[in-house]
Amino acid sequence: TSRCSSAASDVYKRQGSKRELADGSSVTADRAYLRESIVNPNAKIAKGFPPNYMPPIPLKEIEIESLILFLESLQGE
Repeated sequence: TSRCSSAASDVYKRQGSKRELADGSSVTADRAYLRESIVNPNAKIAKGFPPNYMPPIPLKEIEIESLILFLESLQGE
């Protein structure tokens, strides 16, 4: 598993928890944060990751929703 995909699934397993950001602030790890991170990866950079670690990838709305649903399915693991 890559560091990026591992981090994404880890964030969603802790849905609702606080995620520390590189600038010292924090954000609630929820569906809105996950969506924003997929659409605009540099909007809120997670602590421990450099800017541009995940490049923006143009995805269709159905692909974004499918990715979020997949990550939600990992919550119980």
